[in-house]
Amino acid sequence: MQMTSFSNRWLYLKTFCAICILPGWGMASEIDDCLLTGLKGISSDVAAQMVRQACENKIAAKKKSDLYDKYGEYFYKPIKVVSTNFSESPKGLFDGRATVVVENDLPVTAILVKLTLWTDFGLLEPRCGRKEDVDQYRYLFKMKIKPGSQAKLVVDDFRKFSGTILCATAEIERGREPKMTDVSFGTHSVMTYDEAREMSKALGVGDWVFSPTSIVSRQK
Repeated sequence: MQMTSFSNRWLYLKTFCAICILPGWGMASEIDDCLLTGLKGISSDVAAQMVRQACENKIAAKKKSDLYDKYGEYFYKPIKVVSTNFSESPKGLFDGRATVVVENDLPVTAILVKLTLWTDFGLLEPRCGRKEDVDQYRYLFKMKIKPGSQAKLVVDDFRKFSGTILCATAEIERGREPKMTDVSFGTHSVMTYDEAREMSKALGVGDWVFSPTSIVSRQK
């Protein structure tokens, strides 16, 4: 009986050590809990390896599901811009708050929205449909706005000169299937640097480009 118990502990120790040197070993505590249950009664290396693989698969599937719920998946589809507004700030003649109301007219919940802002004098005609030759500023917003709902996107410290027209486009960069817990309205601020870094780390991608005032979307 003692020999069997020692053998089980030795199998567990070997399996746990093998996990620690694998990529993503930071999840060892979760796998550890899985192994504590799975290795009960196991008395062979082959069976222990099967338990280890099953635990790795289970944790990987959970991580993938959590990431999908939090960040969705790549989508890259434009959504409707309902209105734009600019209000000057007391601290600067041209600096102020840009507010854009968007409507999620797509069948997915918007998780990550890219807002592109630019201004134009519109001397001859409004040029909000032509933005190739003007300065553009791109901002990221994290949300969970379900289909058919509107959201207010706010950008502070935006510069708009007198007489210019505030133009905007919006695009869902990441989205997912709608859930009952998704919201139907809300006011959202630009993602912070720390939020973007957290997202980059979780998704395993390079850091998202950022400007001194806001997070800016990476170019596709």
